[in-house]
Amino acid sequence: MTYRERLEYWAVARLLPTGQWVILARFHRRADAEGHCQFMQQANPEIRFEVVFDLPPAPLAAKPLPKPRSR
Repeated sequence: MTYRERLEYWAVARLLPTGQWVILARFHRRADAEGHCQFMQQANPEIRFEVVFDLPPAPLAAKPLPKPRSR
């Protein structure tokens, strides 16, 4: 994940009929995300869009090192 991707926390999401969310776009500023969401809502009034705060996934914990074998 690049540094820029780690800064883009605001996202525009679409609600699917199955109840799941799909992220359509990510933004650095909330105002940018809200403007894009408003545009998408006006262009597609039958679809529900939301601005969400989307944290990047936490890095996986490092695996512990194996114990050294005794000789």
